[in-house]
Amino acid sequence: MTLFLRFFILLLSLICIETFGQNQTDSIHERKIDVYSKQSKDSLFGKPFIDFEGTLLNGQKFKLSEHTGKVILLNFWFIGCPPCMGEIPDINELHRTYKDSNVVLISLSTNSIKELNRFIEGKHSRPIEKIEYPILPDCRSISEKYQITGYPTNILIDKKGIIRLVSHGASIESLKKYIAFYGDKGLSKGWKDLAQKFENVKEADVSEVFTELLNDLLKE
Repeated sequence: MTLFLRFFILLLSLICIETFGQNQTDSIHERKIDVYSKQSKDSLFGKPFIDFEGTLLNGQKFKLSEHTGKVILLNFWFIGCPPCMGEIPDINELHRTYKDSNVVLISLSTNSIKELNRFIEGKHSRPIEKIEYPILPDCRSISEKYQITGYPTNILIDKKGIIRLVSHGASIESLKKYIAFYGDKGLSKGWKDLAQKFENVKEADVSEVFTELLNDLLKE
């Protein structure tokens, strides 16, 4: 086999490998809803929220149980996490979208008040977009209670206080869909029918059929 032919075969193989990898990546990104992460040992999906309270970075008091009856999004993160940094613009957008609605967005950081203040003031090695949403500092113990094993993690709690989503890095589109589903838009009959199916569903039973139904309803 000539040297040229060997080179051509090698080049063709590399192109096929790259194409296959890209197709696999595209397939993953095409999924409209990231339901939850299966990596947690004990899933919180379908269980009541775990209450906590503390003082936000802006000095205001916060207690989770005081917001029962609203859709709640908990965003767990820390400063040294690159994916967490990349998520900040999306969380800002969610905050701007829902800050005057019946949706509560609270960010829980494992970092101290001092670390967060330095970070927000730009005295940190990682330049970021300005954070617009409320942050609760020193949340390592809360993260442990919620069995957080990866960051960032977003947890969605419905109006009844039931955890409906535990996701590592869900897209902003997915989060908006879940907020819409468990929020006011879910009051129509079609939404109620689907919500009934989700009411007592076990994590292992959540199927792509439900995902497709949810996506169809979200187009209304």
